[in-house]
Amino acid sequence: MSHHTNEREFKISHHTSEREIKMSHHTSEREFKISHHTNEREFKISHHTNEREFKISHHTRESEFKITHHTSEREFKISHRTSEREFKISHHTSEREFTLSHHTNEREFKISHDINEREFKMNHHTSVSEFNMSHHTSEREFKISHHTSERKFE
Repeated sequence: MSHHTNEREFKISHHTSEREIKMSHHTSEREFKISHHTNEREFKISHHTNEREFKISHHTRESEFKITHHTSEREFKISHRTSEREFKISHHTSEREFTLSHHTNEREFKISHDINEREFKMNHHTSVSEFNMSHHTSEREFKISHHTSERKFE
């Protein structure tokens, strides 16, 4: 455990052969961290400012989970993945983009939307078929397409 000032730092650390835990806080416009891990698992929270970032991450050997938020005009992400599957949400602004994606080894699904005269896309495909939808403006286009190895529709 340590504490010192010259605008402030604070640490706690504890570990055994199976487990480690750390906490740190320091300022000169603020950082904060917690981390805990064992042989199978790691968990982290971090927060810092100088216009703000925030992260949470947790992962094991089989899976990973992350949340990120940061500003200087705003980005937000969530992601979770295993060896078979990945899922992501991201939102950021400076005139707005939004993406959602989920995929497994066989299948992918995406939605994206952004503004700056408006585009919208949706895409889903497997190893056998693909489906796309898009809409965008600056004076308007709209498309749907679906195809398999045998068949195509537009």
